[in-house]
Amino acid sequence: MLIASPNHTHADVVRDVFERRPDLHVMIEKPLCTTVPDGRSLIAQRDARPVGSGIVWVGLEYRYRPPVARLLQELQSGTIGRLRMLAIREHRFPFLRKVGDENLMNLAVGARPGPQRIARSMKADPCCWPSTGWAELLLGRRACPSYAPPMDDDGTSLIPAETLALVGREQGEPVTADITATGAQRYAQAVGDLNPIYFDIDAARAAGHRNLVAPPTYVQYALVRGRPLEDIREDGLFAGKASAMRLRVSRTMFGGEEWDFLAPVHVGDRITAKSRLAGLDEKQGSKGPFVRITRETTYTNQSGEVVARTRQIGIAR
Repeated sequence: MLIASPNHTHADVVRDVFERRPDLHVMIEKPLCTTVPDGRSLIAQRDARPVGSGIVWVGLEYRYRPPVARLLQELQSGTIGRLRMLAIREHRFPFLRKVGDENLMNLAVGARPGPQRIARSMKADPCCWPSTGWAELLLGRRACPSYAPPMDDDGTSLIPAETLALVGREQGEPVTADITATGAQRYAQAVGDLNPIYFDIDAARAAGHRNLVAPPTYVQYALVRGRPLEDIREDGLFAGKASAMRLRVSRTMFGGEEWDFLAPVHVGDRITAKSRLAGLDEKQGSKGPFVRITRETTYTNQSGEVVARTRQIGIAR
């Protein structure tokens, strides 16, 4: 039996299976449940089942993915020494679509209490479920007593619902610029990177390049459009046009930047940048709630090849 219903229904479905079909092997898609009391109750119910009952397993698919399996192997063998911190980024562009987009309260999907997030409702094949009414519930033919119906933004979140709906969408128009030797070399000198492949065509070709190479982060600088001095605000940032992204905050600051360099950028290339709002996450800090804004910009050359990608983090509170 595979249980892959919405998170907040797992506990009741598992109880139903335990009572009606103790002989079945049960695999539950993470999480087992969304509350600690439910977790303790399910463990006790599992332990009380008769000898010979089926195996109960909570599936975490990452555990068996080849990269993660290799990572665990290297950790266990001591390759990198003692692990102190690990961060894993999962790329989903823009979202993995599921059936029927709905706004659900966090508690209904197992997230921490607080502002709403966009969740995805799920449907199941009734042939996969025991005849206890859960198939009808998942198909929307009857109500679930613990289900929180879709709600409008109640004003308590720093992220209005209409702003959250912008996640995944492009921001602004694409920007294109030609990479010149003069601009790239001035940039290299300014940042103190005097690699010969930026200045000497023979050195560049000896390194396997078809032309002079631009420093990796020059693509961002090359596409910056000039602005008059009067456009600079008191905080040093450029005044911009009105944005569709509204947040219930008073200020925004720079929170960091990440780069992926995927292919060399050569003099003579024509680079186009497209930006999108990649993420909005409300978090709780020591000084209160704040919003983590992630904007992703993709840089593509004239051949359609992605040469770089950057993620800029903004902090708004």
